[in-house]
Amino acid sequence: MDLRDILLVSDMDGTLLNPDHKIFDENVSAVSRFVADGGCFTLATGREWHALDEYAPLLPLHLPLILVNGAQIYDPVSDQVIMKQVLSGIAAELILDMAQQFPHLGMIAVSDGGALIMREPENRDTMPFFYQPYPVANTRELPDDVYKVLFVGALDDLSAPRELIDRHHQDSLSATCSYPTLLDIMSAGVSKGNALKMLPQLMDPICIQNKKIVVVGDQENDIEMFKVSDYAFAMGQASDHVKAAANEVLPPSGEPFMEVLLRRVSQL
Repeated sequence: MDLRDILLVSDMDGTLLNPDHKIFDENVSAVSRFVADGGCFTLATGREWHALDEYAPLLPLHLPLILVNGAQIYDPVSDQVIMKQVLSGIAAELILDMAQQFPHLGMIAVSDGGALIMREPENRDTMPFFYQPYPVANTRELPDDVYKVLFVGALDDLSAPRELIDRHHQDSLSATCSYPTLLDIMSAGVSKGNALKMLPQLMDPICIQNKKIVVVGDQENDIEMFKVSDYAFAMGQASDHVKAAANEVLPPSGEPFMEVLLRRVSQL
């Protein structure tokens, strides 16, 4: 493939971010050269825009970004949300009912106002580092315009609410894991994959026309994105389930990988 004909879509945590929650300089340089040479690059992450402040200045982010697991598409150039899918009233009620059924799980709501920790998990170490500085609000009401609610806990503890959604609430809710200790709950149909399908309608046709879509990720929430891409890479530390959904496996995120990825794409 000619790299000028590529739209490269990358996950953040566990992919562009290394285990120290930094982006390797080598990866920044590779992405910057790729864009300077005519390639297109964007992000697809479970994070909201507020949670990218540390990283956004390092990357050539000129195209719409898929945020909050696909519940939001954000244009960093105009600083505008250009697509959003918030939880409906019924979906919000179901989540609040589930919160009562699983009181040992932490609970975080993500809205336009950022993240709100509604209930701290029994073990605070299960809360991802980027949420740990937030205070706990101890509120029982969801804020307005919630994109997703996160249940926080050990992986085994997250299986019960996940099973409940899969069996009984698929018409209203979707659930996926964006981090080993998070169960992300959104409106039915929300996913990185569905948001990726929308991108061509929201981007300048010059940027997307005749482009091949190449994606890279490491968690279950990336699988739907893998399905709608032309070629998908999984990170080396990903689970076997995620690796099986990809076309190719890269080194783990503890090593710079972007040069390897771009070299492989150019050989396809």
